[in-house]
Amino acid sequence: MPLRLRLAINMHFMILMIQLSCIVPLTVEQIDNCIKQLKFGKAARSDGLTAEHLEYAHPALVVHLMFLIHVMLSYGYVPEAFGLGLIVPLAKDKLDNHNKAENYKGITLTPLTSKLFESVIFQLTESKLQMDTLQFGFKKALAAQMLFYLWKCCSLFYITCNGSTAELYYAVSLDIIKSFDKVSYYRLFICLIKAGLPKCIIDVQEKWYSKLTFAGNRIHESHVALQ
Repeated sequence: MPLRLRLAINMHFMILMIQLSCIVPLTVEQIDNCIKQLKFGKAARSDGLTAEHLEYAHPALVVHLMFLIHVMLSYGYVPEAFGLGLIVPLAKDKLDNHNKAENYKGITLTPLTSKLFESVIFQLTESKLQMDTLQFGFKKALAAQMLFYLWKCCSLFYITCNGSTAELYYAVSLDIIKSFDKVSYYRLFICLIKAGLPKCIIDVQEKWYSKLTFAGNRIHESHVALQ
């Protein structure tokens, strides 16, 4: 049997086995679209890769990435490196004193391949994940600045229309400089189950979160691993 035909048959059976082991359909076009949605012109991540490496690589790489993601979803497994994040300091206020530790927050850079995997999962589950209509941050075509503009317009409207009255209006604000993120994984998985996400996606996320570690920058760019 010719080598090319043998490889074609093996690839056909490999695709069939992978598709039968996971109920989530996945195509090369989906992987390619997720690669194009990555942010370009950014510094290399913890694995030394940038979005340009995937964009300008040989087209065969997209096929291998599809097989890799299919296998991870089917067996609920991610590599150990997927859970490693590199924390780098970022100034909260560029006009403030850069010598104050309080003026910095940490952002975590994850491997590019895990970022691609995250993008693929989001694309597969986007139709089942519903966000509140009043949320402006972390939504496509929206930003927190739009909410600030809306609040300013509403304030000017009430001041202009009711400036002569003694009626009071109240507003509540949050100091975003002191804000932080805290997520209960148990509640997160319960919400994902209620949203109807496929079991293989929830399984792989549970295994993924169990491997989360991070490393922070020290003086002279030495690193210390933290659990």
